[in-house]
Amino acid sequence: MRIVKKKIVDGISRDACIDNSGKCFLVFALAWSLAMAFLLGWGLWPELSGAHGRGLTESQVHFWRWAVSLGVIWLFVLFCTNLAIRKVASGVHALRRASRDLVTSEQECSRREVLFESIYNAITDAVVFTDKNRRIVMVNPAFVGLTGFSPSEVSGRPLDVLFAGSAAPSDSRIRSHLHLGVREMLCCRKDGFSVLTESFGSHVQNRDGENIGFLLVLRDISRCRAAAEERARIEGKLRQSCKMEALGTLAGGIAHDFNNILGIIFINTEVAMSMIDEKNPVRKNVERIETASRRARDLVQQILEYSRQPENTLAALMPGALVKESLQFLRAGAPAGIVVDHYVNDGFRSVMMDPSQVRELLVNLFSNAVQAVNGLGKIEVKATVITLEDDAVNHRPTIPAGTYFRVLVRDSGTGPAALEQVPDPFFSTREAGDDGGMGLVSAQGIVRNHGGFITVDSEPGAGTAVRVYFPVVEEEEGEAGENFEGLRGTEHVLFVDDEEMLVEMLCKFLRDQGFTVTEQTESRTALDLFKADPAAFDIIVTDQTMPGMTGSELAVEALRIRPDVPIILLSGHSRKISREEVLELGIMDFLHKPFDGKALVRTIRNVLDHDLS
Repeated sequence: MRIVKKKIVDGISRDACIDNSGKCFLVFALAWSLAMAFLLGWGLWPELSGAHGRGLTESQVHFWRWAVSLGVIWLFVLFCTNLAIRKVASGVHALRRASRDLVTSEQECSRREVLFESIYNAITDAVVFTDKNRRIVMVNPAFVGLTGFSPSEVSGRPLDVLFAGSAAPSDSRIRSHLHLGVREMLCCRKDGFSVLTESFGSHVQNRDGENIGFLLVLRDISRCRAAAEERARIEGKLRQSCKMEALGTLAGGIAHDFNNILGIIFINTEVAMSMIDEKNPVRKNVERIETASRRARDLVQQILEYSRQPENTLAALMPGALVKESLQFLRAGAPAGIVVDHYVNDGFRSVMMDPSQVRELLVNLFSNAVQAVNGLGKIEVKATVITLEDDAVNHRPTIPAGTYFRVLVRDSGTGPAALEQVPDPFFSTREAGDDGGMGLVSAQGIVRNHGGFITVDSEPGAGTAVRVYFPVVEEEEGEAGENFEGLRGTEHVLFVDDEEMLVEMLCKFLRDQGFTVTEQTESRTALDLFKADPAAFDIIVTDQTMPGMTGSELAVEALRIRPDVPIILLSGHSRKISREEVLELGIMDFLHKPFDGKALVRTIRNVLDHDLS
């Protein structure tokens, strides 16, 4: 704009110089015309008149003198006037051209100004422009949204208004920051809160290279940082989940071999006990070995239950042993300041339940009680069989009369402030940031799947009591007292397992019960033996995990040869094959390792008797 104006002024000045020279020329031409007129009219005319103008009067001579002089002057005046008019017209044209250029330049400057303002306002990052003294000159709308300050509130104020408070950087730090690249800093909002920003600054120079101010750009990264932290947290959980899955797979693989070892211990223990008199003091040592083996078996089974995916299958179980082993596991992880008082008596009654879900239920209830006492207090767990009569049901209208296996978990905590909100999945009595679950919603779902009921009683300062009711299965007469002597047999058993010691001990136990046993440690050899004489065997008992051919593959091939042959599958890791898959293959029954000889004989006898019926 200044350049355009300078050109216009220079053009007008040059035109003005041209007009001045024209005026000088006009004066010179007028003086010259007067001199010529005087010379012609008054100097040369007498000679001409004397030579050619004789016979004219004096007045005529004067007349022609003035006429010639005025004519010459008039001609020179016309010539000079034309010249002056052309000069003036040229100046006017130059002035009009300069005026058009000025208008065009102003329009271009206005268009550029609107474009700059549109781009400046469209920037999503906060932009701050300051003068040389670090005083704010202008800000964009994104700055208003980030800080809450309006342009009028910060205009003319020093830059450190954005960094007010104890964490405000000094002027030297701001100066050094403006010279550096991208950095993170806390920006102060109008409401007093701070927001984490990513910022960078640079000098602003004019055409002559002179610093006229500074430009500071601020980008809000608080949400990005929170999203990154959330993503890192989810990735951590995913990695932990993968580790747990890998640990479960490893546990299953180890459990297979460990169960074989436990099976050998079980069989040898049973054989030793059958050979030792009850009065012999060594028998107590053997009984301790059996007890320790059963505890090891339960521990392995518990690890497998926690590592495998729940199948949500209900079976008739005696819940007392399940509650006891769960309490043993939970008490080991409870803080030392918590006293756990427990009493379990299932009365040898059965309950339809899923062990994995019931374990999850007990873990949730016990964990809630531990949180309630805050590491110091008492937790009471009682599991008993009770009968609710009609008068007792009146106090619990949602629970029908009947016999139930009731689990009571009572803590000595302060009790929830709002008992009616306990089942709400979004209600929690824990502080923000603490790990919280879904309250009792998951427990309610588990109990509902088992056809049971759950109640919560609490008073402020008196703790909380959670009662879970599982309906008891009514057993038929004669099922409780089973005589092992009636489980003997004379059938021919094909026993296949890759653990030689286990095969030796189990086959010896089966022979002691009257069975004829053919043992094999290789599945393909056992299949060839069965192909040679399929009718020679009454039942096949095979392990699942074996090299070369699995037990399920052996069962499929055997059923192709003889579709009516009864088969029992053994496995120490049920995660690889489920009971449903076993039944779909045509296998009659499924037995988990480790097991004792009585369990094997009982299973063989049940399958054979069922097949005969």
